[in-house]
Amino acid sequence: MTSGNVALVAALSQRATDLTNDGIMVSSDPPKFFYTAWKKLKLDLLAEATRNAYARARTLADNSGAHVGVLTSAEQGVFQVTAPYSNEISEDGEYDTTSIPKDVTAVVTWSTRWKSKGPERTRAETRRRRDRIRNAKLQPFYHRRIIA
Repeated sequence: MTSGNVALVAALSQRATDLTNDGIMVSSDPPKFFYTAWKKLKLDLLAEATRNAYARARTLADNSGAHVGVLTSAEQGVFQVTAPYSNEISEDGEYDTTSIPKDVTAVVTWSTRWKSKGPERTRAETRRRRDRIRNAKLQPFYHRRIIA
């Protein structure tokens, strides 16, 4: 059975349990709840994760005397769709179907080139700093609670 009325599905599932408790034999599997607007949500989460990455990079740069340079690479990580407050994660991503509310986390990894700020450092100091942070990778994430 497929239904967009998740409250009704949850109530019917509970009624089946009540019937079993009353001695009436009922065979059923627990309902599975899926989020159906997944394509739009993925784009929104990736956009927010990317904005989060840029803000974090600017904070790092501002506090280390550098500027954020051009984006050199970006990768989409897995999505984790879990029950609220769950600590379940997987290298391949999780997709919880047991709960109606779900927490969704998106991970984006990107690298940038950093530019030194100001002439107050010598070339050697700038080169050492640049070598330390040139290939810094950020793994920002964005987390949102949704209702199936």
